[in-house]
Amino acid sequence: MRSFALLLAITAVAPAQTKTTWEEYPGYVLSSGAIDVTVLSTGGTIASVVLTSDKDKLNPLWDPIRFARETGAANRRGPGAGIGHFLCVDGFGPISKEEAAAGMNGHGEAHRQDFETKLARTQNGAQTLTLETELPLLQERLTRTYEVRQGENVVYVRSQLQSLVAFDRPLVWAEHATI
Repeated sequence: MRSFALLLAITAVAPAQTKTTWEEYPGYVLSSGAIDVTVLSTGGTIASVVLTSDKDKLNPLWDPIRFARETGAANRRGPGAGIGHFLCVDGFGPISKEEAAAGMNGHGEAHRQDFETKLARTQNGAQTLTLETELPLLQERLTRTYEVRQGENVVYVRSQLQSLVAFDRPLVWAEHATI
C-alpha cells in the first residue's frame, strides 16, 4: 500500500473547537479571539473563515446555499455543491463516460463523503480535529487533521491518502478553494 501526505498551511487561528451545524451540515468550529474556522464533516470541507471582529461576519469562501437564499436562485444543497475550500480526491474536473458509469462524480469522491471524527481534543495549547473516510470507488482511505495552536494565526491541515489496492497507480489531488 502507498500513502501520500500533504501539509497545507492556511492563515487562520487558535483554540476552541466546538460541534456546530453550518447550513444544516454537521461540523466543528475552530476558534480564537480573532477568527472562526468552520470544518464540515461532509468532505472535510473548510466552509467558513470569519474574522471575529467583523460585525457582518463575512465569509470570503463560496457559499452556494447562502447565494441561493439571497438571490432566489436554485438551491445547490447537498454534497458536491462546491462549498468553501474542498478537496478533490481522486479526480479534478469533469469525468469520463466510464467513470460516470462506475458512479463517479466530478472532482472525485472525497468532497461528497461523510467523514468520521477520529479525534477532537485540546492538548498543550493546541486544538486538533482528525476526520477520516474511505473512498469506496477509488479504494482509498483519506485522513485529514486540522490543528490550531494557541497564539498563532494559522490553521494547519495535514492530509494522508492511503491506497487500499495492491498496486501503484496515479492519483489526482487538488485543494479547491472557491471564493
